[in-house]
Amino acid sequence: MKEPESLPPEEQSALDAWESGQGARISDRSDPASRALLSRFLAHPELTALAALTDTAHSDDTEESYTIPAARGLIRLLEHIERLDAAAAGRSPATTPALLARIIDNYLQGLLHGLATDPTAHPHYARLWNRFCAEAGEPGAAIPDKHPPAVPQEESGPF
Repeated sequence: MKEPESLPPEEQSALDAWESGQGARISDRSDPASRALLSRFLAHPELTALAALTDTAHSDDTEESYTIPAARGLIRLLEHIERLDAAAAGRSPATTPALLARIIDNYLQGLLHGLATDPTAHPHYARLWNRFCAEAGEPGAAIPDKHPPAVPQEESGPF
């Protein structure tokens, strides 16, 4: 794998801030109590398992193929938009499997980045963090729960 080129200092600083969770949901990490709470949180078996999964996801680029159902109308819409985008860019349209692979890869890369840089971006880990805060008597460090517990999904319907 090719090493990325270095960025100018101001761009690297901005990237570092973003990757370390600028505006991170886990609040102030500078005081000893917060650092201790964060250390205990990161040492929890669920977080060590998550770290192993994200490390593997970063390093294992072995591809697997899957067959997924997709509504024909949505696929036709995707293909139409790809033809428009390709024409505007002066290139040939990508194939439907390539488009779907790119969409899925983009989603999974975003998921990986979010979980690797701030696990509490996912409601499960945010709730775990909040339990740690409650047990430590640090309710001010808790993350507001904006995600209601998951409701079983219906088999039909677009959402």
